[in-house]
Amino acid sequence: SPLTSGQPDRFAVVFADCHVEMVNQARLTELGVKPVPGSSMLLDLEAQRQNRVTAINHLRQLAVAACLYASDNDGVFPDTLEMLEPHLAREEGLWVWVRENVEYTGKGLNLANLPELGTPIAYSRLASDQAVIAFVDGHVEYVIGPPRLKELGIEIER
Repeated sequence: SPLTSGQPDRFAVVFADCHVEMVNQARLTELGVKPVPGSSMLLDLEAQRQNRVTAINHLRQLAVAACLYASDNDGVFPDTLEMLEPHLAREEGLWVWVRENVEYTGKGLNLANLPELGTPIAYSRLASDQAVIAFVDGHVEYVIGPPRLKELGIEIER
C-alpha cells in the first residue's frame, strides 16, 4: 500500500515498488488512500521534539564531561571542546554531534571565581529563538525566547 506525505492539493505517494508519484486528491481516492489531515505537521513536530531530546541528552553528557574535567584541573574548564573529546568519543556518534551542533562558551571559566553557577558552558541552537544550554553546575535547560537567551549571553540570530 502506498504511503503519503501531504502538500496542499498534491501528494507524494511512495508505492511498494519504491517509485514515487505526485498525485491529486482524485488519484488518492482512486488508490484507496486517505491522507491524515495535518500529518506532515505532526511529523515536523515529532522531528522537532526528537531534536530537542537529542540535544538535551548530548549536552547533559557534555556538561558531565566538562565538570569532571574541571574537577581534575583545579576547577578550570577546558579551553576547547576538543579537550573533551576523549570523554565524549566513547559513545558512538556523540562526539560527531557535539562537533557539528555545539557552541562552546566555557573557555577561561574557573569554578573558584564564577559569580554564579548558572553560567552557560555550551549550547546548541534549535531555532533562532530556542536553544538547549549546558551550565557549569552540570544542569541543562531548554530555553525559548530572546529575553532569556540574551540574559545568558547567547546571540539572537535574525
